[in-house]
Amino acid sequence: MAITDSDITGVLTTCLERYPQEAGQLAEPLRLLAEGQGFASRRTFPMHVTAGPCWHGTAPRSC
Repeated sequence: MAITDSDITGVLTTCLERYPQEAGQLAEPLRLLAEGQGFASRRTFPMHVTAGPCWHGTAPRSC
């Protein structure tokens, strides 16, 4: 199943609502998503991103 830029934006927005202190770490991905340049595409984003449960230190948390 393909993950869209809209899916990624929604997850990041939800995480920032719960963990606003992480805004600095997510600023660049959010900027790229806002530009609409195919952030989720392997053709335009030259790295692999794996999504799963959020981790804080050594303990999982839900985003």
